[in-house]
Amino acid sequence: MTVQVIYEGRFGNNLLQYVCGRLFAERWGLHLEATLPKNDILYATPNAPGTKFSGSPRVLRDGVNVLDDKFTPGPYVLWGYWCQSRWYEAARQKILSFIRIPAVEAANERGLVSDRDLCMHVRLGDYVPARAMIQPEWYDAILDTEKHERLYIVTDTPDHPYLDHWKARKPTIVSRNPASDFHFMRQFKRIICSNSTFCWWACFFSHAYRIHTYRGTDMMQFSMSEGPRNVIHDGKLIREVDPRP
Repeated sequence: MTVQVIYEGRFGNNLLQYVCGRLFAERWGLHLEATLPKNDILYATPNAPGTKFSGSPRVLRDGVNVLDDKFTPGPYVLWGYWCQSRWYEAARQKILSFIRIPAVEAANERGLVSDRDLCMHVRLGDYVPARAMIQPEWYDAILDTEKHERLYIVTDTPDHPYLDHWKARKPTIVSRNPASDFHFMRQFKRIICSNSTFCWWACFFSHAYRIHTYRGTDMMQFSMSEGPRNVIHDGKLIREVDPRP
């Protein structure tokens, strides 16, 4: 063996883990044993060939700068979430070369949305019991400055009362299935990204010219780096605003 990847979490996390492992292996010319876990959203091209090494592997965990530091040839196990957005933004063209994803035009019907429309992602589901939802006022501050014709809210829990906060804005709620929702978000030129790696990747693979991302104090949070198309906003989670269990 040479480079192995330990997968934890769901699609967004798994894609981070695979991409990090592949970038690491290709940087040092090592054989990558990992494959991208099966999903209905995208797939990877075959791994590049690399040198194989045997022996006891060195285990690299979160906190190690796996794509910054220097490493000697040998077997490795990458075991972490690898939430360093700057790594992936810097390697965007390389990542696009080994990830196959439908063209935005093929993902949904043409003409469904326009450049004047705004997409907003709200992750609820497993975030509700953890009280990890972003406070609604964080979204409001962005909505008030991003002038738009129609607002689309993409969510995993379309009937949750949390969404009632935006009833007056008359949004279109979108919640079909992970693959459809992912590609739907990719169509927009402006996206408000939640504290979710699923949405982060949809933004990454989009042609949006402005992406608003969340930056909080919680260690779970993963936002894009400040850049030409990325605007980062400080915010708090529900549990930080209202600490009731």
